[in-house]
Amino acid sequence: MIKKESKEKILFIMLIVAMFMILMLAKAVYDSNFNTNNNSSKEIYHVISKFDLMPSAASKATPAIVHIAFDKPIVYKQELNHKQQYGFNIYKPLQKKYQSLGSGVIVREDGYILTNNHVIENLAGKIRVEVADNKNYSAKIIGRDTKTDLAVIKIDANKLPCIEFADSDSVRIGDVVLAIGNPFGIGESVTMGIISATGRSNIGIVDYEDFIQTDAAINPGNSGGALVDIRGELVGINTAILTKSGGYEGISFAIPSNMALRIFNEILKKGKVERGWIGLAVQNSSSGATAFPGFKFNKGLIVADVISGSPASVSGIKKDDILISADGTALRDKSHLRNLVANSEIGKRISFKVLRNGKFLEVQVKISKLPDDINIFDVNR
Repeated sequence: MIKKESKEKILFIMLIVAMFMILMLAKAVYDSNFNTNNNSSKEIYHVISKFDLMPSAASKATPAIVHIAFDKPIVYKQELNHKQQYGFNIYKPLQKKYQSLGSGVIVREDGYILTNNHVIENLAGKIRVEVADNKNYSAKIIGRDTKTDLAVIKIDANKLPCIEFADSDSVRIGDVVLAIGNPFGIGESVTMGIISATGRSNIGIVDYEDFIQTDAAINPGNSGGALVDIRGELVGINTAILTKSGGYEGISFAIPSNMALRIFNEILKKGKVERGWIGLAVQNSSSGATAFPGFKFNKGLIVADVISGSPASVSGIKKDDILISADGTALRDKSHLRNLVANSEIGKRISFKVLRNGKFLEVQVKISKLPDDINIFDVNR
């Protein structure tokens, strides 16, 4: 039988333990709330700090953006009145010495500039470039690639501010970007948006499409300008907009910087762009995951035709084969395959996963140079 004094001691100890546990629980609740609020504050600070980077990114990239104009002194007048529906009201005539064509991006300090082919199309040597310090230069065309709508021009200058290339393969949907160019020839302008989508193709703008889609405002004159990330590095060349009105409606397209850099290097090295080719026509497959049970890929490309003597034919790919992947990468659609092959190094071997008569095969195909008299491999089905 426990004595009264012992009982009191036990009760006292239990009371102390209970109070200690209550204090610990209260501290835990406080710490949890503090950490939650602190994490929220950190997230808010992180978002705000990213937007603080925008002016820095703009000031870093803008000096490398140029205005491209028709090299013929004229007085360009455009008078608008209240009866015209252009979405803006300007009643004073616009007078410019040179007719605005678009924008460009200085990619080397010795005067090499990337722009869109459609900006300088059919102009021969009659191109004038205005750089950030308002100096004007005559430019010559180094080369152009109509299949991607890119061109390289050069001005006779040195130690120019040039832009740094980012890895466009690493951009994410939702990333903040800036579009820099010369809309309507009014001067360098910066707009902000996000990456809306990547890998956009089958739009019908050019033969080889792998566009970055953004909602940053791009208007006439922005073509050939820069799409940059929050570090002020180039992720794309602004090229086109999707619009019913003729003006900006929130869907803009840019050529990825990785594609632009490859085209630039090819033009400088060879004066033209050489592309890979394997010699087959494909169409998208509507097959779903049930078509390939137990296999991680759920899409495929149906081989509609194989050119006799082509790399694909020599390697054993046959009509009605289904191409599932290339070097382990699932093939999304025919544009994905077209760009993958076109951008591959001549002579490289690509390993295709092929489905034939219900069985999977591995087929090695050696990339050949695209013949001048053959266009893209494709069928309109």
